[in-house]
Amino acid sequence: MKTYDVSVAVMVDASGRSLHDVAKHSASELELALLRRLHGVDRVTIKAPGPDIERSERNEHLMLARKYGDGGTYGNNGPALVAKVFGVDLFEFDNWLAEQLELEEEARQQSLETRQIRFNAEMATRPIGSVTTVTAAPAPEREGSSFEIAKAAMAGKSKAQPAVQLE
Repeated sequence: MKTYDVSVAVMVDASGRSLHDVAKHSASELELALLRRLHGVDRVTIKAPGPDIERSERNEHLMLARKYGDGGTYGNNGPALVAKVFGVDLFEFDNWLAEQLELEEEARQQSLETRQIRFNAEMATRPIGSVTTVTAAPAPEREGSSFEIAKAAMAGKSKAQPAVQLE
């Protein structure tokens, strides 16, 4: 299935000029058709072709029902929206959504476990109680510490001459 990078004018003024555009990346042909149905053909502009994706039309309908049924602008009934626009029955949506959520949770758990394993391996290679030290560059050579210079100046033994001589 082909995809496209599109721009959707979601807010227009009385003359039809766009006041706010939303970019959609890799929108499928079906999503493009849905956006044009929702916003109007003239408000959805194809900016560039996107990558081709391997997805069945049925699976795309289910994904669009989930994406556009999140309680946002289009309400909570994504399956009804997709059914109305495309004339399809998404009777298996609830089961499909439950499977998708389960797969996403499994992937999230695997990611957390992988990060924990990496962290544990990194910590195991560090010596216990080790402290990373940073060595500073040596201070430039001077005539003495600032305390010694001030003490010599007060005693009148400073090599530095004041800019203005007081009488």
